[in-house]
Amino acid sequence: PPEASVTFLCSYLKRWAPHGTLAMGEAKMSQCTSGVRRLWRKFLVATCNQAWAEADVDHGLIQNRSDWADALSSNGLILSRAPAQLQAEKEMVMLAVKENGEAVRYASRELRNDREVVMAAVEQNASAWQYAGWELRNDRDLILAGVARNG
Repeated sequence: PPEASVTFLCSYLKRWAPHGTLAMGEAKMSQCTSGVRRLWRKFLVATCNQAWAEADVDHGLIQNRSDWADALSSNGLILSRAPAQLQAEKEMVMLAVKENGEAVRYASRELRNDREVVMAAVEQNASAWQYAGWELRNDRDLILAGVARNG
């Protein structure tokens, strides 16, 4: 049953996470339902560091828009591992930059020149300004937002 898979995966993670291996858990993931995989991913993102979340992406556990939206909302820097088409989708990039402004560096060139996207990034993290497109680098409102963010 799915609950047993979740129990196994959680106990496996607690036991083996310090050793840096997910091999057994990854093998078991292929036998789990999509609901269990989604739960596993949320558990990883909620309880582990960025490297674990990136491993989740690398091993193909994030397969659809909904999964990507969940992952980007939890860890914006995962945008670096997203397919190019998602890096060019304003909705997905906004989820990422609202969680971590520096994620704007992984957005498409077009979105790095989108004032709304860059403003959201700078409001979350003033240093995100450095990743703005050239067209926005001298934007007075963005500079002021960055200054206000840093106090």
